[in-house]
Amino acid sequence: DDATPWRDLGAIFRTPTVLLLFVQAVLGCLPWGIIVTFLVDYLHVDVGYSIKNATWIMTARSIGALVGHGIGGELGQRIYDWKPRASQWHAALAKVIATPLLVLIFQTPRSPHQMPRLSVIAFSLGLVASQVGLIVHACMANVTAPRARASAIAIHSIFNDLGKGGGPWVVAKIIKRYGRRRTFVWTTVVAWGGAAVVQYLCSFTLEADEAKIRERSGPEVSERGDPEMFADVARRSVKSQVDVESEFLDAANESTSLLSRRDAAPP
Repeated sequence: DDATPWRDLGAIFRTPTVLLLFVQAVLGCLPWGIIVTFLVDYLHVDVGYSIKNATWIMTARSIGALVGHGIGGELGQRIYDWKPRASQWHAALAKVIATPLLVLIFQTPRSPHQMPRLSVIAFSLGLVASQVGLIVHACMANVTAPRARASAIAIHSIFNDLGKGGGPWVVAKIIKRYGRRRTFVWTTVVAWGGAAVVQYLCSFTLEADEAKIRERSGPEVSERGDPEMFADVARRSVKSQVDVESEFLDAANESTSLLSRRDAAPP
């Protein structure tokens, strides 16, 4: 039936869980845009670290994220097996914990002598915050028809990019009025706090949407929509998340190069 794929695609925008995840993507990626675009420069200029040490703090976050991917996949599966909706509590709690960790980095007093403390905080931030993406991808797969899953994840990526790309532009405008530290802190609190609330709301819609998609798609989903879908998607996501972390490090290296050239330029 040629109309079936289009009907499944339209169903994406009629699925409450998917719509909530789109909103979560925009809010959740705003602080990530700040981390990639501003953090190295902020630690160098505002906190007083050398460019090398500021980049090492970013590396600590990336290492924590890689560890968090493995933990998030296995822990997320166990939580999902216990109660599917609890996976959304897991993601919301991860955002709640990650928020003060990032705020602590932004609130660090101007001093170059807190490298061990900041490295531990950055590692913990990566460890906790990285678990959310795995849960979101698995959740998205479980509430969309097999033929529409790739489209749903692609659309979700667009909303992610809106947060990562558009966020720094909005933040730069706010910085002119309130300064970097205040802007970074409040953007983190509002964006990740809002994302946590939206993720929690998914717990009220997830199980009903999973039941609807299995009923609508019949045997095609009964074969692929079992609880192990969560673990399968989470494990497959690890490679893509490694690529994301590589992009973060590339961005940090580019920022380091630009900052070094700026500092070396004559006044």
